[in-house]
Amino acid sequence: MTNTSIPDVVDRLSNVMELFVKKEGMTKCVQSSLQENLIDLVSNTSFSSKTCDLNCNSTRQWIYQSCNEFGFFQTTTASSDTNVFHFPEVTYDIVGKALCERAFLNSPWGNNYKGPNTEFTNVFYGNRNIASTNTTLPGGNVDPWHSLGIANVSDPFYNSCDGNKCNKQLLHSSDEVVFIDGTGHCRDMFASNSTIDTEAIQWAHDKISENVKMYLS
Repeated sequence: MTNTSIPDVVDRLSNVMELFVKKEGMTKCVQSSLQENLIDLVSNTSFSSKTCDLNCNSTRQWIYQSCNEFGFFQTTTASSDTNVFHFPEVTYDIVGKALCERAFLNSPWGNNYKGPNTEFTNVFYGNRNIASTNTTLPGGNVDPWHSLGIANVSDPFYNSCDGNKCNKQLLHSSDEVVFIDGTGHCRDMFASNSTIDTEAIQWAHDKISENVKMYLS
């Protein structure tokens, strides 16, 4: 993305995505139709096959949770000299409000979506003082969203504050952060593949498996 010999940032993005698709062993390009590749995908209530890649219907569960609890809608509306991902059309009204209304026609909010109830979510789940035990919390240090969750003690966002509020991390002795170097969110959820998995990902898979076995023992 920083290769200035390519003047058009969209061409740079295309090159980056080509590298990503090849590295992850995908056989399809990343699709970009709002209706076909997002609205229709999230609206689909049928089960996916075990071999699906970018079009798994588990997306529906995550988007519902985003609509209902988290937010985290992927907008690119911030404009600055350093923001190469500025697409004015990708707004909250489109990828947030409209998505939640059009993909979940029979939801409690119907066609009058008011946004996620993030305050209740933070209280219910404990915010950074996780209200659970026997919990493994994977994350990646190149994930821009990891600053909102539970981070490794070595991470700059560990015990970070928001304005006058400072919610320090507090885990139980049975909880563990599995912080993965050089990757983003959900990477630990991919099936193990020795041909493309880095040492950090292999370590994370092993650690998560060990913890699950311990929880079930």
